[in-house]
Amino acid sequence: MSIRTSLRTYLLTITEVDALPDAKVYVGRAPQGKALPRVEIGRLDDDPNNTLDGVGGMNTDDFEIDCKAATPAAADSLAEAIKDEIEPYTGAMGDHTCLAVIFGGFTNREEFVDDMSDVVRHVTTLNFQIKYFLREFLIWQLQYARARFSN
Repeated sequence: MSIRTSLRTYLLTITEVDALPDAKVYVGRAPQGKALPRVEIGRLDDDPNNTLDGVGGMNTDDFEIDCKAATPAAADSLAEAIKDEIEPYTGAMGDHTCLAVIFGGFTNREEFVDDMSDVVRHVTTLNFQIKYFLREFLIWQLQYARARFSN
């Protein structure tokens, strides 16, 4: 499972997100015509935090979460609910172990529904980093430490 899919799984545990109609949360852009409000997850950058011995196991990824709604207030409200739940979170996130979520701020914009319309949807974007391990790496580390220090 990718970190984006793990993040989607986590977002669906948030009451305000789970209460949304339709499929609610998309990894990447939602298919055209999907209902509002909705959430779209995009990964901007990833840093595998390699060590001199190779892969260190910890990753730091930069994300955008777009909260899209018919009004600015609805988009802001959804974004605030997500921020309030995810910013202090550490622990299991799908197949990953979240070590920290570092909030980077909000941005607001409007986008046209399509090229032939004056109808806009309102978007509040959360920017943040997630520092995480793959669970398999943590299990391997524990097994290695036990084997090394049990003698």
